[in-house]
Amino acid sequence: MGIKKRIIALLMTGVLVLGTSVTAFAEVSKIVTLGADLTPAQKQEMFDYFKVNKDDVCTLEVTNQDIRKELGLDNTKPIKGSQSISSSYVELLSKGNGINVSTHNLTEVTGTMLSNALITAGITDANVIASAPFPVTGTAALSGILMAFEKSKGEEIKPEQKQVAQKEVNVTKNLGNEIGKEKAAGMINDVKTEVIKEKPKSDKQIEKIVNKAANTYAVKLSPEDEKQIQDLMQEINKLNINFSDVKNSLNLLNDKINTSLKDAGIKLKESGILDKILDGIKSFYHWIVDSISANSNSQDKDKPKEDEKNSETNVNNSVKTETNNNENSSLNSNIITNDNKNNGTSSNNINDNTVNNKDFSEYKDNEKSQEIQKPKDDNNTAQNQSNNQSSAKNGQQ
Repeated sequence: MGIKKRIIALLMTGVLVLGTSVTAFAEVSKIVTLGADLTPAQKQEMFDYFKVNKDDVCTLEVTNQDIRKELGLDNTKPIKGSQSISSSYVELLSKGNGINVSTHNLTEVTGTMLSNALITAGITDANVIASAPFPVTGTAALSGILMAFEKSKGEEIKPEQKQVAQKEVNVTKNLGNEIGKEKAAGMINDVKTEVIKEKPKSDKQIEKIVNKAANTYAVKLSPEDEKQIQDLMQEINKLNINFSDVKNSLNLLNDKINTSLKDAGIKLKESGILDKILDGIKSFYHWIVDSISANSNSQDKDKPKEDEKNSETNVNNSVKTETNNNENSSLNSNIITNDNKNNGTSSNNINDNTVNNKDFSEYKDNEKSQEIQKPKDDNNTAQNQSNNQSSAKNGQQ
């Protein structure tokens, strides 16, 4: 009997240990990031908005130095008068759920813009809320969100992915100022999907994809916007993203964007008959390739161990930072009043950390940054509280 009791005790101990491990993992799967320059009261306001208890989630504070590091900038230089405000709630989801991002108090960056960038950074399934206790531009919000994912997964996202993703936010924001935010997000998503799927071999092919999307969205791009989009797509193409890994998330995001555009009364121009035929042929081709790939993987699993060893031998062979101007880089911090051309209301801008450059590479060279803060009663404040029970808001400047 004594031996049996010991065995039972050991088994129960093992169950308790496993239960503890599962709990720890669940806690890491939900993370809150807070701007380091928020007051204690503002930080609590963020927890309340995210509807989480600070003792039940992993919490990270995001400093300006953290933002600069995420964007691959020189974080040894002093940042005069800068602030880190944006905060976020990040929850990992099982594969197939796609990306869902809602925003609150981010005036220039939308949830679809951030969703697009997260997919580029390799994040395909998550619920995210980006927020701030008062209106800010949100152009550097991505950095804090990426920090949360790295913490939750226990691994770093490749620097080049993070930098291209941040550039995508900036390019989409700039385009949104010209043609509308949701329309810009949809166009960038369409172009990126085609680039990742087709792997164009030349700049001319990328240009053709961009022009096709511009025609679909009935947009006449300025030479500057066209160049920015083409440069961005060249960098995305170099990332060599596996289309099958992001296909589902891109399609789900595309459906959300199309629904949003339809609700706004925006109709997209349908492709011509020839384009539809070519698209059908391409889709059929990719279906064949995916099927062959899946079948090949299945056959590999059934091979003898010796073949597996040979196979193993062959196989082995991630804003700008939200900162104000410093003396050396001539960064400007301004108070700006929006005129009636934009929204019919005036709003004061205060300095907060965001990436405002039209070209992220330009930002890296000049290290320019500017954050816009609007009054609390600004009608442009976007408050998309997530319907998901665990939704919270994610923002970062």
